[in-house]
Amino acid sequence: MFKLYHSNDLDVLKELLVHQMQQGDSDPFIPEQILVQSQGMAHWLKLQIAESLGIAANIEFPLPSSFVWKVYNSVKPDLPERSHFEKESMTWKLTRLLPILINEEENKELFAPIAHYLDAKSGSDNKTDDRGINQQKVFALAEKIADTFDQYLVYRPDWLLAWEAGEDEIKDGDISHQPWQPELWRRLVADSEQLGHSLFHRARLTDQLVDIVREGREGLKDLLPTSSAEQPSRIFVFGIAALPGTYWQVLNAISEHVDVHFFLLNPCRNYWGDIVSEKSRAKLLQKDASLANYFTVGNPLLASWGKLGRDFVTLTHEAANEGGRETYFQDIEAYVDSRKACDRNLLQNIQNDFLELNNRSEAAFGITALENSQAKVAINNTDQSIQFVSAHSPLREVQTLFDQMLTWFDEDAASDSAVTPDIGEPLKPRDILVMVPDIDIYAPYIEAVFGSAADDQRIPWAIADQALNKENLIIDSFLRLLQLPNSRLTITDVIEFLEVPAVGQKFEIELQDLDQIKNWLTKANIRWGLDKSHRADLGLPSWDDNSWFKGLQQLILGLVMPDNAHALDQDWPVPGVMGSQGELLGKLMAFVDQLGHWYEVLSDQKKSRNPLKKEEWQDLLLTLINDFYPQQAFDENGLSDQVVLQKVRDQIQRWQQELELAGFVEGLNHGVVLQYLTSCLTKQVGWQRFLAGPVNFCTLMPMRSIPFKIICMLGMNDEDYPRRVPPQGFDLMAQGQYRRGDRSRREDDRYLFLEAVVAAQKKLYISYRGRDSRENNELQPCVLVSELIDYISNGYVISGDEDLSHKESEKRLRKYLISEQLLQPFNTAYFSSDKNKSYHNLWQQVACVSNELETASTEDKIRIYQTSSFIPEALDDDRDDSIRLYPELDDIKQCLINPAKFFMQRRLNVNLTQYWDETDVDEPFALDNLQAYLLNEAILETHLEGRSEDFKQQQKSLGLLPAAGFSEYVLNQSEHKIAPLLEELNSHFPTFEKMPPQSDCITISDYQLNGQLEHLMNGEAGQHVFHFRSGGFKAKQILNLWLEHLFSCARDDKNTMASSIGLGIDKEGCVEKCEFTPIGKDAAKDYLLQLIEFVNLCYIQPQPFFLSIALDYLTAESEKKESILHQASDSEFSQLNDEFVQRCFSKVLAEDEFQFLNDHISLWQALLQPLLDHKVLEQDEDEQGGTEKNNSAKAEKGGRGK
Repeated sequence: MFKLYHSNDLDVLKELLVHQMQQGDSDPFIPEQILVQSQGMAHWLKLQIAESLGIAANIEFPLPSSFVWKVYNSVKPDLPERSHFEKESMTWKLTRLLPILINEEENKELFAPIAHYLDAKSGSDNKTDDRGINQQKVFALAEKIADTFDQYLVYRPDWLLAWEAGEDEIKDGDISHQPWQPELWRRLVADSEQLGHSLFHRARLTDQLVDIVREGREGLKDLLPTSSAEQPSRIFVFGIAALPGTYWQVLNAISEHVDVHFFLLNPCRNYWGDIVSEKSRAKLLQKDASLANYFTVGNPLLASWGKLGRDFVTLTHEAANEGGRETYFQDIEAYVDSRKACDRNLLQNIQNDFLELNNRSEAAFGITALENSQAKVAINNTDQSIQFVSAHSPLREVQTLFDQMLTWFDEDAASDSAVTPDIGEPLKPRDILVMVPDIDIYAPYIEAVFGSAADDQRIPWAIADQALNKENLIIDSFLRLLQLPNSRLTITDVIEFLEVPAVGQKFEIELQDLDQIKNWLTKANIRWGLDKSHRADLGLPSWDDNSWFKGLQQLILGLVMPDNAHALDQDWPVPGVMGSQGELLGKLMAFVDQLGHWYEVLSDQKKSRNPLKKEEWQDLLLTLINDFYPQQAFDENGLSDQVVLQKVRDQIQRWQQELELAGFVEGLNHGVVLQYLTSCLTKQVGWQRFLAGPVNFCTLMPMRSIPFKIICMLGMNDEDYPRRVPPQGFDLMAQGQYRRGDRSRREDDRYLFLEAVVAAQKKLYISYRGRDSRENNELQPCVLVSELIDYISNGYVISGDEDLSHKESEKRLRKYLISEQLLQPFNTAYFSSDKNKSYHNLWQQVACVSNELETASTEDKIRIYQTSSFIPEALDDDRDDSIRLYPELDDIKQCLINPAKFFMQRRLNVNLTQYWDETDVDEPFALDNLQAYLLNEAILETHLEGRSEDFKQQQKSLGLLPAAGFSEYVLNQSEHKIAPLLEELNSHFPTFEKMPPQSDCITISDYQLNGQLEHLMNGEAGQHVFHFRSGGFKAKQILNLWLEHLFSCARDDKNTMASSIGLGIDKEGCVEKCEFTPIGKDAAKDYLLQLIEFVNLCYIQPQPFFLSIALDYLTAESEKKESILHQASDSEFSQLNDEFVQRCFSKVLAEDEFQFLNDHISLWQALLQPLLDHKVLEQDEDEQGGTEKNNSAKAEKGGRGK
């Protein structure tokens, strides 16, 4: 008996299923068979059955394809356990057969298209075996052909049977487009016969189905046993939206001998198998206008989205009306419409329109629609059962959804009855399902938004059915190890391997060791490549600089050789590894050596023309696993990873079995092995986490048709959904006529959307990218969303708008339905009203400040700035005297360079400087400004010390310079840059003698000022502070020289202090000189005391002193002083734009920067006037070669220091 249960509610079908399971005296040791369309549905059913019966045990949930083969096995026991014509088996057989067929003389013309594709010369590579065949291309093509033949077995069995009978012509198709397919199928069958395989594939079994079932019906008792002779065997089919015709025939055939209970989710209680979409109807009427009365649209959404289900409903009715089937077929209807029309919300009205096959959109096209909207159905103006959200990006979609979920939970908790009104129970996270077309695209945004939520706003969540390698680091790392021959092995590649806990455990490298390792690798300038031979294999110039081999060798030299040691065989020691860290370095080297070993092994296979056989590949892959993963692996949470490793081993074992079954004894290219294992280990998994308690995120397929209180669909973009999967160019099904039940990804996606609308119990939330995030251009949602919005707008009206014309009411309803999100989540609109409310505290703070400033008048803004100063009053000095009375000279330097930074770092212990941990993975091609300056400094120092040649060799060896001849070019540039400065220095050094660094402590009033002088020189006139640098000598350098000059003059030293000199070189190559005249000891101490007191002031409150601006202003001519302040206000690179300055003074700077600067000139003058008074101005040489100090006030060229 075949019992077909129809209902528009899956919960009702579930209750019917449970009721049928309770019928009869069933044996608990006999497993029930329930066919389902996905593992997600199986898991949901388990929970529902357990809830209804108290336990769900000994129940099997096979998928239709596997169950059908079990049926064949039971009625024909001589069949193999697995079909010899499964896709995997056919793939390997075709991989073996294709190279043979294209080289047969009698078939060369027939298989010319395949031969052309496989021709190695037609591709971009020449990875051929000893037969001149690119095995990787053969395997890829065989996989596609096997997939096509697999579809023929299910959807076009008559074609394959005709080809086996020698008839090439096919029904509903044109074989002339691909004439090689019949012969290829015949050769595949012949090859299977030669291997001793069963030739009873699905097509042949379907053709002989009735006779086979009749003859082997006793075998069904083994497949579907019963507890008693009186009770017939039974099978349940639950929640499957559509089945291929061949599978339906199997169920029909066995229904004469067992009870088949088919529970069909049918959105419409009326027969809707003959309705057509408006587009299809228009095409039919163009051909024959008399057909108008024979083709109706019914509900336009059902007609457009429901082709898959509509065809299946038609199939079931045809089966029920077949001659002689009436006694075996029974239709049972259990449709549900629990609410009166006046009580329905918008979502329920749409679902009821499906149920009754109503077309509400007709209301928009009547004559009265021009005047009013009375014909439309009114909905409450607070109805939020269907929501459409337009956002700028996937991130904004997820952010908006997170806030919306919090709103739903708040509304549910605030309801008077403390329960969800429509459902009767409180809303829980597991009641919400979020579906997206591609979970891998949305997973990072979901983790970022939901994973970073505050504790009081945290929503439990889980991402399901991600690709296996996306979920597990071990599988991802295993696949990357197989790709070693194609890898550059950059520093980040190697570090990512070590970040996998299992790999680190194997080599005894802890995660906390990686920072130290990264530091070593950066010092050794390791970028990519094992050595020069590795780079040559990749088709790149071969050199060792910046490679792993050379970098690690230089780290070893740095460990075992003394500091400042010279090169050993052109390798320079790199200091950094301390004695006790040698063990860690050894572990790192062992890991890199292992990578190098496997690179060579796999590269040999990639290049080999005689690749390994399957048994050898198995041994090699298992050895690879043992070499990189421990016997007992644990993840970052301390949980065992052995299950994951076993999955990899099991997949290798299954692969060997498939090759054995296919009779594949040839060698296998590395690329084929990589391609196969990648496809197997990147499949989507993770359905076990469904319905475990949190909000579920998944693609649309696993949880299709399962009811949830709230269903959300993200990513419903025009270009993304329905998904576009172009058919293979040789797919005859795609080129031929459509048959009812044919597979179509686009039609399946349309029906998935329909099922989602039907399954939503309380709310339906649909989100899409409606604006471009760069240009804000409007983007369209997918056609399914547009059709739903159009249908609602045409058939429904907001309560109170009934008297408006259709055009006006439609416009108002669209605006009500679609929520257009703003680009930034901290926009004030999200915190100024309850609509689109955001819960993010940080964004709220930003928005509130912004909103206060935007709405305030000019006078109010000034008041806000004055009353909301960063530090309105000075803080207490929390230092004790042991610190306060013992200042450091370096503290004075840091304070005067940037008082705001000094205050925030020293007093508030806050650092706003952002450090980017960006690892260079390419060898240097050119030096940036900082690198060029450091190189100039180093060359300048080595020239003065007389070791410039050694230094150049060291720089090249350490990989700090561009490779090949470019290094000489860079060095020559640096030499030319510093030449004028070097000449100037050489003119001074003969009269100077460098002194060792000296530390001193000076008593100044109550203070003991400590400082260190590293640039003292002895000259004929006394001691000098002598600074020089290969860059400009600007404000910062002038200040440093001045402070050391003051400290030297204030020392209690018997030696006479002469002038202090600073030399630099500007961008044009001109030498810049700064000189200070000697100062008396008491005057120097007075100046230093003033500065110490300023430092104390800066410690308790930020002070408006800006060194570069102040020095430029005070040294400028009178008529240029005002322009200096304006330039400081307008320049993007002004010191006013420093992050610390902005944090401390942003409000007053925003009010009036120019006035703010002008108000503090007196402070600048008080601090810098002593410096200006003792600074020697530019000198003019007299005609006799002597020098004379020019006492006129000539402004020096100023600039900002670094």
